[in-house]
Amino acid sequence: MSSLSKGTVRVDVRKDTASNWTSANPTLKSGEFGYETDTGKLKIGDGSTAWTSLSYHGEGGGITTGKSIAMAIVFG
Repeated sequence: MSSLSKGTVRVDVRKDTASNWTSANPTLKSGEFGYETDTGKLKIGDGSTAWTSLSYHGEGGGITTGKSIAMAIVFG
């Protein structure tokens, strides 16, 4: 297993209003985050499903934290 030194990781999140997301209906890359700035909701892409067909993160048992997003990134 390789070692990992301390550092900074930047995660970019695409942001727009719910109506703009719906109107554009993009397909997010696998693991890409799309955040609705007016509703505080988040979707995570799978690389093949258009925006309007993705579920919001937290629907079906996930964890949502309102307008903040908490995550752990594990490298291994």
